[in-house]
Amino acid sequence: MIFDPLVDYYSINNFLIYFFSEIPNLIFCCLVVLFFLFLKLLTAREMAFWVFLFFLAFLINIFLQFLPSLFPDIGGYLRCIKDLKDNLFFDELSCQTTIGSASDDSLSFVSLKKGLPAIIYSLIPMPSIATFSSVGMINKLFLLFSYIYLRTKIHSKENLILLALIFLLPSMLLYSSIGLRDNLVFVIQIFLLYFVLSNKFLLSSIFLFALFAIKTQNGIVFSFLYFGVFIFRANQGFKNLVIFSFVSLSIVYLLSDQVLATLNFFKIAFLVETQEVSLVRTFIPFESITSVLIYSPLEFFQGVLRPFPNSIRSYVFFIESLIQIGLILFLMISNKKKILASPEFYLVFISYAIGIVLNSLIIENEFTYARYKYTFIYTFIIYLISINKSKSLIFANGRNER
Repeated sequence: MIFDPLVDYYSINNFLIYFFSEIPNLIFCCLVVLFFLFLKLLTAREMAFWVFLFFLAFLINIFLQFLPSLFPDIGGYLRCIKDLKDNLFFDELSCQTTIGSASDDSLSFVSLKKGLPAIIYSLIPMPSIATFSSVGMINKLFLLFSYIYLRTKIHSKENLILLALIFLLPSMLLYSSIGLRDNLVFVIQIFLLYFVLSNKFLLSSIFLFALFAIKTQNGIVFSFLYFGVFIFRANQGFKNLVIFSFVSLSIVYLLSDQVLATLNFFKIAFLVETQEVSLVRTFIPFESITSVLIYSPLEFFQGVLRPFPNSIRSYVFFIESLIQIGLILFLMISNKKKILASPEFYLVFISYAIGIVLNSLIIENEFTYARYKYTFIYTFIIYLISINKSKSLIFANGRNER
């Protein structure tokens, strides 16, 4: 370990320390790729592709060193990792477990949004944890692990090519390369989706807990899928799906005051976080669950298209949104007979739609929205890729597993 424990992080201004930290990390990641090649879990072409991705992550992090204001929260995860490694526990208050709620009327949550990621990141024996880039390279390793797992579920060469291509799209490339928790959330969601649909209760419960602890709103969304499968068997029949949807809707109405208070709190919190003071002053709170539900289909279509172009940066993500929509339509049309007759597909789609709607409702800033959107939209796209041209859906493949 080459960093001074009294220094939070090193930037590229400390040229020698930065590169003596990150070059060994890059080499370590490439050795991990070679190890998977040796185990025959990757082909030679896949190995070259992943070495290229790690090199891109290395370059992206160098570029972001010159834009420190772009991700103001990026330092928190590195501090928690260092805190854990130095003390074997969390001394920093921001890394510890917090229990809170939006207001007296809103829902209460347990949060380990920095502590749990730090624990998970610390499991990777990275040579150096001295810069933000170090955490970014760990994130890319977790994406590699998810790819290795997905290869066991996606047997078609064409589908593997599609999967590899989405790893090159802007938001996926960016957020899987930097030291934020979003990539970890995405990877957890991928495993959780497959574990739930394969009826693996214990693994599903562990991953759902982790998702709740790291990103509560995503945990709430995936709870819909979790309870739908394990309690109502909504993925096995349309009757079960309708009953589960009715029960879920009834619960939303019963908790309408708490749900509205939570939505309003997070909407204001995001406006404050992105320094949109004028919008805070003109903020109109959500006052009716019925109006929120009626507006949700329109919010979904807007959410799928967002971020809307208002700068060069948002133009890039808007073009990516069009690519995402085109890919989703292509995969759905290619498998329309199979998915239209499958309650599993509708259950997954509703879960995905809830995630898009919730984030679109509470996040005004387009760049911030792109960051929160990608974990849901790419989870759904990967689901569609995994069932593309297959004889059955995931549940049908997974229910006979031992």
